Amino acid sequence: MTIKPHPIWYSNLSTGIFEVDIQHSNIDQLIVSLEKTRGEARIKESMNVLIHAIEKHFKYEEWKFADKPKKMNQKHRNEHRRILKKYYGLANIVHVSSTEKIKSDILKMIKNVLKSHVKDYDCKLFQGTS
Repeated sequence: MTIKPHPIWYSNLSTGIFEVDIQHSNIDQLIVSLEKTRGEARIKESMNVLIHAIEKHFKYEEWKFADKPKKMNQKHRNEHRRILKKYYGLANIVHVSSTEKIKSDILKMIKNVLKSHVKDYDCKLFQGTS
């Protein structure tokens, strides 16, 4: 079964904050790259790189907006932790299973969660902030 990479969704979900938008775009590129990756070892490595990039991005957001508690509130921070916990669980699934068979489902979950997070948190909470 061939997986066709989906178009990048980032451009429709701009926060208007250059650094954050660039990081979202880079994460999106890592997702597209993971979609194209073949072979269990390379899929596992790509999954680890993606999760590391997401973790680094969340840390950046929390650092960048630490002095703006209305923009980076505890609910937003908790959402970051929830997403990372979910993705660590997905990475564990990748590491103990036949990754080619489950890659499509995992990528779908990753995209849905990130898209929802950017739309529901980043775009709303960061409006009007530079």
